[in-house]
Amino acid sequence: MGHIYDSASVLRGVQGSEEVGIHTRMNQTNIDAVRHGLAGFDNFSDVHGNAIKFETQKAVVNGRPYEVASDAVVNKLGIRLIQELGAEIKKMSEVAAAEEKN
Repeated sequence: MGHIYDSASVLRGVQGSEEVGIHTRMNQTNIDAVRHGLAGFDNFSDVHGNAIKFETQKAVVNGRPYEVASDAVVNKLGIRLIQELGAEIKKMSEVAAAEEKN
């Protein structure tokens, strides 16, 4: 999750210049959380009612390889579903106050 949150915003500037650029990718944390956190699914359909097959692809993050949901799968989910799934995956990755002491 650290990598996902770290890549959500970029601040750029030129030394000695007043030029500053802030680029915020509003939905990217949800997309990346779904891509990395989704382990599979059953009974998902595209907009035409056709079953979506869960497929993975390799992704390298900080030099470490991962199997993640494929681009084709993520592209078929739609932004509202990605937002909902992303929020749930993010919640699952948080340590609750009662678990912190352990």
